[in-house]
Amino acid sequence: MSGLPVNEKALAVGCIAEKIGGLHYVGESLDKFCVYLLADFLPSVAALTKIVQPFKEWTITLREGSEVSPLFCLFYVGDGEPDIRPLIDAICGFLDRNQESPSQQAVEKAMESCAPRFVM
Repeated sequence: MSGLPVNEKALAVGCIAEKIGGLHYVGESLDKFCVYLLADFLPSVAALTKIVQPFKEWTITLREGSEVSPLFCLFYVGDGEPDIRPLIDAICGFLDRNQESPSQQAVEKAMESCAPRFVM
């Protein structure tokens, strides 16, 4: 995944984060790598925060919105371009532990529907 353009990395992270449920990918900022997620279920934000917590180069911040539709940013604070694979693997691990259906298939379908050029 390291060969992907930055905007496709953001799209991949956004699509995978949506699989947690209650989160909707709404875009990215490429000046500082940031994936915008609209939350309609705050426990989903809490779950993503727990997933991201071990990664010192990633953080989640509230950008704007109301109690009904807050907009969060999954923000890369490291140097250079982010390596998204460890984060995607962590989200897949969370999905495997918390869903009945195999998440790897769901992740592959999400990535294919979002960007057919991704290679797992």
